[in-house]
Amino acid sequence: MLITMLVAPLVVVTVTVEAVRTRRLELDGGGVADDIPEHFYGSSFLPAAVLDNVGWVIAAGVLWIVAAALLMGRSALAARVQETKAGW
Repeated sequence: MLITMLVAPLVVVTVTVEAVRTRRLELDGGGVADDIPEHFYGSSFLPAAVLDNVGWVIAAGVLWIVAAALLMGRSALAARVQETKAGW
């Protein structure tokens, strides 16, 4: 479970950076957006369908992390209950 919680952010960050690089995800300007050099922008190694739906990729990544955290919490709680029952 922990590994899946580490993979999801890597996927989300990779897709988001590639979407910004290909200008499919626009930053509104100001702050960090003004400091991005022009040579940063270019083509991507990811398929266009993934880059065009970057919002859904981010939402799925967040859902993935939350679901994994809930499952880990449920598993830890079940183990704690089992330990408590064994101790009685």
